[in-house]
Amino acid sequence: MRKATGALAAVIAAASMLVSCANLGEKELESWAPSAEKKTKTATVTTVPEIEPEETVTTKKTKKTTAETEPPVTEIPTETSKKKETFTISRISIPKITLRTRPADESSEAQPANGTVSEPDQHTGTEQTRTITWRTIDGRYDLSVTVTYFREDYNYFASLPRDNDPYHCQKYIDDEYNRKFLSQIANAIRDVCSKQGYDEIETVKEAVRFVQSVPYKQDVESKGELEYFKYPIETIAENNGDCEDLSMLLAGILREMGYGTCFFLFPTHIAVGVKGSDSVPGMYYVQDGVRYYFIETTDFGWNIGDFPDELYKDKDSIIYIPITN
Repeated sequence: MRKATGALAAVIAAASMLVSCANLGEKELESWAPSAEKKTKTATVTTVPEIEPEETVTTKKTKKTTAETEPPVTEIPTETSKKKETFTISRISIPKITLRTRPADESSEAQPANGTVSEPDQHTGTEQTRTITWRTIDGRYDLSVTVTYFREDYNYFASLPRDNDPYHCQKYIDDEYNRKFLSQIANAIRDVCSKQGYDEIETVKEAVRFVQSVPYKQDVESKGELEYFKYPIETIAENNGDCEDLSMLLAGILREMGYGTCFFLFPTHIAVGVKGSDSVPGMYYVQDGVRYYFIETTDFGWNIGDFPDELYKDKDSIIYIPITN
């Protein structure tokens, strides 16, 4: 994906001072104490990087109408963790959603998505940009990241056949090109957050808000199809996506930041989980003694650990899909 010269080289230079987390293992979120030093000036910071399958309709979780507060730590009961017999959460009023059918069976004969591009660093062509701007979680700043890519690369991935099996979501973020694409976005988010003095968990929260700022659009609207999984470059280039597209984008960014991540599959939805310590507030799922905190991507304002009210009925049928490095 990267060129030795050109717009992408600017990202490489800008990110050269950042420590790569991709090979440091799976980190986990930890709670933090806000700095006593108050940020008083509003600023805009722009970093320019180079940068189930039967008839189904994906759904959007609407924005919270209540003030953003961190819910108490609540564990989703599972077969491996039954420490709590009850399930409580601050209720959030959500409109009725359109249901989608369950994911295809693992034996589905659909061909896995294969986006491997030979020698991605040698790509050249027509440069395109997409700027994502969002208001920080503390409400003090507007941050922007401008992603640069080649139109020809977008056309290549857009031309690939689709494997719309939710069990195969990781395939869309695993090829060499899209991993580099996601890594550049991750580094750019780290860069703008570093300039504001944000710590690690604040930076992760801003990565969530970056993805939430990409407009939600169902596949029937954007592609004229009931289901159409997108590669990250497609989601950014087209500036829209539905639940699985935005979940794949966020999961890929968090993985490139070094965090343990997973997908949560519901009968009606796909979301992201991020590995966290017991000091992090909010909803989480326990797998093999590890907590994965729920993240909703389909609208702006959901915090890490916030759990949509309409998914409550499906809390015991969550399917956990780990994302490997």
